[in-house]
Amino acid sequence: MSVAMSFSWQEPPSTLSAHLTSWEKRLLDAIATLAKEFAGRMESYMKQHAPWNDRTGAARRGLRAVAEIGATSFVLRVFHTVVYGVFLEFGTRRMAPRPILAPTIAQFSSAVMGELRQLVGQ
Repeated sequence: MSVAMSFSWQEPPSTLSAHLTSWEKRLLDAIATLAKEFAGRMESYMKQHAPWNDRTGAARRGLRAVAEIGATSFVLRVFHTVVYGVFLEFGTRRMAPRPILAPTIAQFSSAVMGELRQLVGQ
């Protein structure tokens, strides 16, 4: 058994192009909103779950997550603003590592991808 389907576009091709452009803009806006939302959630998570004992609190306060939005791309970036953040992440000869950046990415990556799939209908 075979079923065929066809359609024809009754409006000028420019109308289809305008609709696609509008859809693309709405999708990119939704992705940007999603990225900003996850950046906030990730930053809060890092500050709550950082595995070290605070002395001054500067390292915990200095944990950041930002969404960098490009024309057709986005990046979620997590980082320390204190100089010694690298030592907390990787340790030293005298101090064991106390990472929070990579564990945060691991914690949120599947949720981010799941939400992106929902946006694009997969």
